Amino acid sequence: MSISKTLLGATRQVFTVGETGWGPETTQILLDLIDSNNITVQKLASGALVLVPNVVSHAALAGGATMTPAASVMKVISTGGAVTLSAVTAITAGEYDEQLLDVVGTDNGDTVTIPDAGIMQINGLITLSTGTRISLAWDNGAMLWREKSRNN
Repeated sequence: MSISKTLLGATRQVFTVGETGWGPETTQILLDLIDSNNITVQKLASGALVLVPNVVSHAALAGGATMTPAASVMKVISTGGAVTLSAVTAITAGEYDEQLLDVVGTDNGDTVTIPDAGIMQINGLITLSTGTRISLAWDNGAMLWREKSRNN
């Protein structure tokens, strides 16, 4: 039995747990979410679609710390002066295969360095200062964050 719910200003019929019936109404719900610009759709190698909220979060990090991503874009600053994250787990493990993560620096003095070590497979260490960005993808099989691109 479906229930009526308002989503982004439109009333839609939403299926309850255990129901089937993926059809035009469900397709429209997904399109509404995508059109809201609050969701990015990631297509995995398996063909599955993952809806990822377009969210930016901020983190102040100390030397030797491990960053836990709270969003798909993390804006980082150190807690004081230049710091380097943990060489074992600079960033906690991803939640699913092919998860994307952008890490962006926000300060030229309080920089954050991500080492090319541990679960990070990147093209050498990167020091994140104002506007410096690294894009990563989680490889679940290898248990590694792999670099997709960077600007520095």
